[in-house]
Amino acid sequence: MKNCNAISWHIGCLLVFFLLGGCDSGGTRAVAPETSSQASSQAADTGEEGAAGGSERGQLTMRLLPESPTVNDSIEAVVQGAAGTLTFTWERNGELLEAAGAVLPAHSAAKGDVVRLTVQNMSQEVSAEVTIGNAPPAIIAVPFTNPDIFRGVDIELNPEGVDPDGDSVTYSYQWYLNGEPLSFQDGPVLPGDQFQRGDVVRAEVIPFDGEAEGRAFESTELTIPNGPPRIVSDPPGDFSGMRYVYPVEAYDPDDDPFRYALEEGPAGAVIDEETGVLTWDVTGAQEGTSRFLIVVEDEEGRRSSQEYDLNLEFSR
Repeated sequence: MKNCNAISWHIGCLLVFFLLGGCDSGGTRAVAPETSSQASSQAADTGEEGAAGGSERGQLTMRLLPESPTVNDSIEAVVQGAAGTLTFTWERNGELLEAAGAVLPAHSAAKGDVVRLTVQNMSQEVSAEVTIGNAPPAIIAVPFTNPDIFRGVDIELNPEGVDPDGDSVTYSYQWYLNGEPLSFQDGPVLPGDQFQRGDVVRAEVIPFDGEAEGRAFESTELTIPNGPPRIVSDPPGDFSGMRYVYPVEAYDPDDDPFRYALEEGPAGAVIDEETGVLTWDVTGAQEGTSRFLIVVEDEEGRRSSQEYDLNLEFSR
């Protein structure tokens, strides 16, 4: 009977152990699973609220970039310490602009305009402004006025520039001959006596709008080609007797040898290919208008010509 009571006491102790959820060897109470989950959720909620509250209490700051914009630049707001929804209000010289975001597109203001931005959230407001500065001019192209260039022919440049602010543009020039800068040649024209066949010529053109220089424009290199011989004399309009004589005069800019030729003329007219003297023995049957076409040509095939009419009337 005594042994039976001892066994019953041990069984009762085990039942109490399981009903209470167990005891560890140190006597600390274990946390139930559902209690742990609730604690984690509460901690997460507390952390989110704390973070949001900290951002709202941060100082709202803003600056505009670039700090010295021109009409060609878009202006961007760099905002820090912001929380919640931001509103952007752009102004130009005190007048509201349609732009609503953090970037004001280029060409929204002109030189001298004051651009102001105000940024707001639910609790703070900050503003900044910049003044639109001068935009330097630019060169689009620099064509030659005369495309047929050779020794003796002036090279003239005709720059085509643009200024974003509408300012008038002037130009400065630096000429180079065979890679070396030419002194005292600072205008748009390089005289034809400054170079010869085979020389390499180029120019550097710089635009200026009265406040700032634009980027230098470098022309392509031009190698001076062979020039054609040229007739420099004028034909006689009248003559005496029955013989017409015209001593044609020509020169070659490169001092190359050349020859004369009569490609069109009345019957009996001839020209000496070396001296250029044209002669024509006139007969009465040739009364009226006669056409002459004289050509000079160098050894490389460059040529030029002179064409004219001669009217003959015989008195009766």
